[in-house]
This record gives sequence, C-alpha cells and structure tokens, in this order.
Amino acid sequence: MNNPIIVVIATQQKLFREAVCRTIHDEKSIQIAGETDNIHDVVDLIRQYHADIFLLDSALITTDIAELTHFIKEQNPSTRTLVLADHPDEDMIFHFLRAGVKGYISKDTGIASLVKAIDRVHQGELWVERKFLFRYIEHESDKGSGNDRSRHRTYPALTAREEEVLRCLTLGHTNKEIAEKLFIAEKTVKTHLNNIFKKLNVTHRIQAILYAIGQGLNNQQNPTKG
Repeated sequence: MNNPIIVVIATQQKLFREAVCRTIHDEKSIQIAGETDNIHDVVDLIRQYHADIFLLDSALITTDIAELTHFIKEQNPSTRTLVLADHPDEDMIFHFLRAGVKGYISKDTGIASLVKAIDRVHQGELWVERKFLFRYIEHESDKGSGNDRSRHRTYPALTAREEEVLRCLTLGHTNKEIAEKLFIAEKTVKTHLNNIFKKLNVTHRIQAILYAIGQGLNNQQNPTKG
C-alpha cells in the first residue's frame, strides 16, 4: 500500500477546518497531519510533518503569496500548495499561478472534488479549470512575446519523445491522458516531465507550456504511437 498523502491545512474558520479534517479522516490515501488558523505556524507544521500538500485558505493570505510559496519550497521542496478560495475570479487565479500555487478549489466544492484535487496536485498536475489555464497561458505568452532575451535564450535539446510529451501539455492533458495518448506508462510520463523541467530550467508545467508555445510545438502535428 502506498504511503498516504501528508496534508497540512490552514483555514480561518475552525468549524470549516474541523469539518474537512473529520471528513477526510476516512480517506486512507490522505492524512491531515497538521492544522492551524495562523499563517505564521504554517512553515513549522510543513517542516515538522514533511507535508506533501499545503491546503491554504485564501482568507489567510495577508502577505505576498509568492514569497510564502517560495519560502515553503526552501523549507520542504516536495510541498505543493493548493488554495481554498471563495468564488475565485480570473485575476485571482492568475495571481495564484504566478506565485507558484499548484491549484485552487472553491470552498463550495464537495469533498470528493477536494480529495481528487489533493491527489492530482500531489501527482504533479495543476488543478485549474482548463478555460482559466489556457487564458492564463495565452495572457503570459502575449506578455512575454516582446521579450528579446527569452527569444534568444538557448536550451539543451529535447528528445523527440520529450517534445511529444511537451506538446501534449499544451493541449491540457493530464499525466494519465498523456500516457494513454503516447502508449507509455504514467510513471514514464513523470520521468519525461522531470527531464524536460531540468533541461528548460523551469519548476512547473505552465512555464514549460509557455516555452512550447514560443517554439511553436503546439502548432505541430499531434503525437502518435511510435
């Protein structure tokens, strides 16, 4: 049996926090290891329990979220942040993504969706509605199109298979969908993504997608078995 996903949760409302913890308690794949209503306790809890997922209430964000996520990464590189938000709008979602947050979920969602979001983010995927994800990619791509430094920047060459995986990313496919499309194991997809990230010197999928768009990989023929 796989080890449970270790979660630290920080929310403003005690009743909401306790309800989430009590409900998730029955999930064998997830363990709520620490909880707090104080943003200043978060880093200690994450470091203490080596948290895989940090579930953060947007109402507690009183500081620069980018600084917080960066600091958390320094303390425990494997921790991924998932934000709980009240009716997040496009600007808020874009702000989260730029800050390194791996996804967001509405507080109105059901427990099944929360469990799924935690699992997907733990697997290295982004939990963002596709319509917002692609608007964000388009926005960031347009913003960087006039940057001469990015145009002239060189990267180590990607293999043909890595380019196929990267092209699938631009289509919004999950790791599982990429594996099915390319007839390879999901574990192999993760290995290819890790190699792509290292070669491109990026830390998450959106940065890799922006690179792919800049190179025109998203306009090439769809990958096939081979």
